[in-house]
Amino acid sequence: MQKLLDLGIPAIEVRSMMAQEMVKREKLQKSQRLEKFASRHSGTPKGKLYCLAIRQPWAMLVACGIKDVELRNEMIPPSKKFFVAASVTKEPGKLQDLLNEEQYNVVEKYLENGSLPPYKEWTTGAIIGYVELEKVTYDEVDSIWALGHDGIKYVIKNAYLLDEPIRGKNKATPLFYTVDGYDEDNLPPMHKFSF
Repeated sequence: MQKLLDLGIPAIEVRSMMAQEMVKREKLQKSQRLEKFASRHSGTPKGKLYCLAIRQPWAMLVACGIKDVELRNEMIPPSKKFFVAASVTKEPGKLQDLLNEEQYNVVEKYLENGSLPPYKEWTTGAIIGYVELEKVTYDEVDSIWALGHDGIKYVIKNAYLLDEPIRGKNKATPLFYTVDGYDEDNLPPMHKFSF
């Protein structure tokens, strides 16, 4: 910094240049972590599958493929394929209060035509779905579910609802955990949501 000041560059410009350099370094570090993720993970250990617990309504919307992006601040997923568990507790409030108007209009369509059961009936405390990620990124994503989020975005390629929820294998944790007895070659019966 002192060398730049000695060259006659105003201190405010020097601070701005240093801040821009720090932002570039942070972006590079984040992209390197994501590249490492992309190169290292094609699957999970035999006999295990990863799972992510998400509160309702987000768990159901992710498992159905309605919500095509899951948002996290910093957590890079350990695999591109994982179960989705609905946490024991739901987000407090009414469904229409938890979603913005555009999101609620999408969900309301499926509630009205019977594709989705009423919100009060959405499963909690069980594994309800399985997803495959297209990519994991810090970049902007064209989705109503990612507006204004500057953290990690899990962009979902394929989403499936389990035919029957798996109870007793969910955990109360915001982190990924492994579920024994399942792997990519041994999945429970599941189906795509009917849009």
